Amino acid sequence: MSAYLGVLADRTRAADAELPDTGIGKLGERVASSRFVNHPLHGTRCSTVLLVREDGRFEMTERTFARFGRRKGTVSFHGRLELPD
Repeated sequence: MSAYLGVLADRTRAADAELPDTGIGKLGERVASSRFVNHPLHGTRCSTVLLVREDGRFEMTERTFARFGRRKGTVSFHGRLELPD
């Protein structure tokens, strides 16, 4: 589970040549280009991973964040889904 959360925590920004033009300006595009956004006005507030196996077993973990990307908490659930035959 931590490997998946690690992917979501990636703060690497895209190169300027890869940025789209959505109308928020080059700086805004740059800030929003990473998987984990860390900015005073706009940022990632939670990261969630849900794994469902073929037999219906599942795990779900969610990390929440405060301003400036400070980790606030983590909650995890696991169980089994009743899947139709």
